Amino acid sequence: MLASLRRAAPLVLDGKEGVQEVLPQLEALTSSYSAPAEILAVGQKGTFTAMELLAALRRKGEQRAVPCVRLTKVDAATVEAATKHRQTFRIQGYNHYRLALPSSENWLDLSTLSRWDSAESDKLLVGSNTSVMPLAKAIAGRVKPLPKNQVLLVETVLRGDRDQKRLRVSHLANAVARASAWQVRPVDATKPTRPFDCAVRIRTTGPESPILQVAILPIGAQPQLPEETPQ
Repeated sequence: MLASLRRAAPLVLDGKEGVQEVLPQLEALTSSYSAPAEILAVGQKGTFTAMELLAALRRKGEQRAVPCVRLTKVDAATVEAATKHRQTFRIQGYNHYRLALPSSENWLDLSTLSRWDSAESDKLLVGSNTSVMPLAKAIAGRVKPLPKNQVLLVETVLRGDRDQKRLRVSHLANAVARASAWQVRPVDATKPTRPFDCAVRIRTTGPESPILQVAILPIGAQPQLPEETPQ
């Protein structure tokens, strides 16, 4: 009984396999309503594949069809521990991430997608020259006052040079992970925070498409922000 309650081994992605090759594996991991799942994205290539994979993963015929994840940065030792049985596995890159999926009974309702559409007018764009730290601060600053049940979109185009696409997606993931860490492990515990989950889709319409969109989904109500002192 206890063995059945344990989290399954993470799906480790290093970008050597395409989305269509690994999608059945993730579908199998998330087939149980009560079991959470986990992805380890290794380096830029693995992170790019992970984002594409989450955009492709949907529960067909279900109302709660859209997976949400908690994105956190992990070190090489975490990847090594998960791949110690794979003697030929080699870690490439410096930024690695854990994408924790809840049990599919806690996935997002399809109506969430309509909220993404309404957020199109106010979003954060990630280009090849976008710096991670300012982007992370922008995400953290915007998510705190966001009304409940609304989303913040962070997006980047998936056109052009392959390495540049991977770089942009890597910067996006790094910034989201940093902003998330600040909410759950704040340097100053007296300041209000707003933890959040993420969901991913690829928009295939419009002149700039395809576009990777990461929706920032705040958890709970808005925190009470301190009032500004009149000057």
